[in-house]
Amino acid sequence: MEGLSGTLAPSIGLLKKLQYLKMQNNHITAPLPDSLGELTNLQSLDVYQNNFTGGIPSSLGALVQLKFLRLFNNSLSGEIPASLANLSNLQVLDVGFNNLSGRVPSDVKVEQFRGDGNPFLCGAITGNPCPGDPLISPQSSAISEGTYSYTYCNNLDDINLENFSYNLCIAGRLQ
Repeated sequence: MEGLSGTLAPSIGLLKKLQYLKMQNNHITAPLPDSLGELTNLQSLDVYQNNFTGGIPSSLGALVQLKFLRLFNNSLSGEIPASLANLSNLQVLDVGFNNLSGRVPSDVKVEQFRGDGNPFLCGAITGNPCPGDPLISPQSSAISEGTYSYTYCNNLDDINLENFSYNLCIAGRLQ
């Protein structure tokens, strides 16, 4: 549907058999209603390119059938709720170009994540470290062997190990 304006009424949660909600490219405003979490048969929630405000409702974590969650190009703010980790069938999470911030919960697992356009969104899934995260972190089980995880190094173009005091394995072992 396109060309709609107004708000998304909380009574949307009464549509218990709804499997696909596609309301992209409209002028819908106000927060996403918590009652969206009552649409337990929903497989695809596409409300991108609107003017939704407020946070992503944590009630969306109850949508265990959900495969596609596309919320990009709105004015959503706050953090991505930890409850989204309950969505074991989720394949696509697209929250790009909102005003989201904070760490994306590490137990949110998806095949495709898009979060660009949210400069304060961070975490391993985003490729952007959160404040205080090490760029190179020792893997707990292999510290004695000098094995490291390069979790946040997607865009790394320079490594300076001057005065580094630990053995580091890059391509073979440095002694």
